[in-house]
Amino acid sequence: MNTDMLRAAIRRAQFAPAASPPVPVRPTPLPRPPVAPKPIPAPPVAVRPPLFTFVLDEPKIRLEPIIWKHTYSRRVRRMVANFYRVTLAEIEGQNRTQRCSRPRFTAMYLCVRHGGMSVTTVGRLFAGRDHSTVIHAVKMVTDRMAEDARYAAEIADFIEQIEAWS
Repeated sequence: MNTDMLRAAIRRAQFAPAASPPVPVRPTPLPRPPVAPKPIPAPPVAVRPPLFTFVLDEPKIRLEPIIWKHTYSRRVRRMVANFYRVTLAEIEGQNRTQRCSRPRFTAMYLCVRHGGMSVTTVGRLFAGRDHSTVIHAVKMVTDRMAEDARYAAEIADFIEQIEAWS
């Protein structure tokens, strides 16, 4: 064998692919015996108290909290809209003029401070507004009441009317 042939054989041996290791064969698992399914327990039944209860001749009405909040905020919005001579659609709408935003802020303030509602709930009731909008409204009304005695008197009148509802 000459040297050229020897060199060619060495090169072929260097660059030849390596033999792959044998692939292990997994044994097939034995079938499992069938298992009876566990019974699903029945869900607990929630018992809600009745919406209307009557004791003797005096009816006592228990309203759901969201119904009360919706009714309260609706009455406040109507009262404020009538005072400022705007429509409910303008109070609930997206208009940002002072003519519409001042009554809207006033109604939000009354719902939060004197209605005991959370800012999130008030935001939802006022056309799905964000809670931060309601926080801003309460702050603006509070600041304005400190500066403007006439506006503070308007708010006091609204509060008197609200307390007369009860």
